[in-house]
Amino acid sequence: MTQPCVYIVQADDGCVKIGQTGRAKVRLYELRAASEATLSLVFVAHCSAEMTLAIEARVHAILAASRQKGEWFAVSAKEAVDAVMRAGREMCCPLELPTAPFFASMKRFRITKAADGKTPMHSLRVPDEMRQAIAKWAATQDDKPGASEAMRRLIVRALEAEAAKKGKKR
Repeated sequence: MTQPCVYIVQADDGCVKIGQTGRAKVRLYELRAASEATLSLVFVAHCSAEMTLAIEARVHAILAASRQKGEWFAVSAKEAVDAVMRAGREMCCPLELPTAPFFASMKRFRITKAADGKTPMHSLRVPDEMRQAIAKWAATQDDKPGASEAMRRLIVRALEAEAAKKGKKR
């Protein structure tokens, strides 16, 4: 289920990211997969989809002097929360804060890094039929790899097969 919200993610270096999404938990998962830093979801405020964009933009303006890069700011989590709440008040938009079970369910979104901790993450849109075929293939493997690992293995196999095929043609 999607719930439009403004969120604050804090990195282990103290910087915070202020963004908006319809799926805060999934967004945290995506950010963690793409980052070498340890990231934590520290704040979520729900409101209408239209207002999340406006509040996000206002918060970015409020904190502009502390902007590091993109949506990342060198402010404390408290300063970021205060800016979100201020933007909500300025725009007469009541912000709905989630209950404790929202954050308790975050445990299932823990991910592990590649062994070297530096392997870049690439996004890939996969049609349902292909995703199902990948899952079916992964289920036949002895170690039952997850979706990402299964895709990596299948890509390596395809590249090796192509290289072997080209080598035979010479």
